[in-house]
Amino acid sequence: MHTEHCRESRIEHLREQYDRGVQFHRQEFSEIEAKVKYWLTFLLPASIGLLGYLLKTDAGALGVYFTSTSVATLVILVTVIITFALSLRVASIQAGILRPSRPELGEMDYYTNGKDEHWREYLEAEVSELLRAFENNERANAQKAKWLIRGQTLLFFGVPAAPTLAMVCGNALLYACAHQIGLARWCFPTTSAATTGVCAGATAGVLVAGVLLLTSRHSTS
Repeated sequence: MHTEHCRESRIEHLREQYDRGVQFHRQEFSEIEAKVKYWLTFLLPASIGLLGYLLKTDAGALGVYFTSTSVATLVILVTVIITFALSLRVASIQAGILRPSRPELGEMDYYTNGKDEHWREYLEAEVSELLRAFENNERANAQKAKWLIRGQTLLFFGVPAAPTLAMVCGNALLYACAHQIGLARWCFPTTSAATTGVCAGATAGVLVAGVLLLTSRHSTS
């Protein structure tokens, strides 16, 4: 009797622990999703506005610097939005509640109206269900957080890197051509040199963002 009582107490302890874990994962899932929706609330209008501005305004009037840096920034922003959207796709969360095959209370009479040992069987089955939910929710949260981290990495590092490198490379090549430094003595005219430098810098910024994405992917896999 003493052993049976201890076993029942231990099963109840496990049930409480797994239930706490399921509740924790549910809260964590909601917090991650709230962060993703928060960022998307700002990024979607900003990207659409930037795209509309670029399509509406003549590129020549904007200037090569502004156009190239804006396009590079837009590419990164769209990538960030896609990354966050992938996080929202992870929507599998379980409550860990053991329920009958048919939604009728009478289906549980075997446990509720039966002997004490039948109720102990139910507790064991409930612990197993909680454990399955715990494992599923832990995996879902890991996937959701993975895409959130990748998106934030691109947002905080990739978005500044693209326009910054575009401006730096454009000015550097323009200066080199103007002063015929090194190989720049065979440079294009001034406008072409600026265009080449800015485009190269913008491309470098996008590549840096890609490297950041791969790095964050490796660290969160």
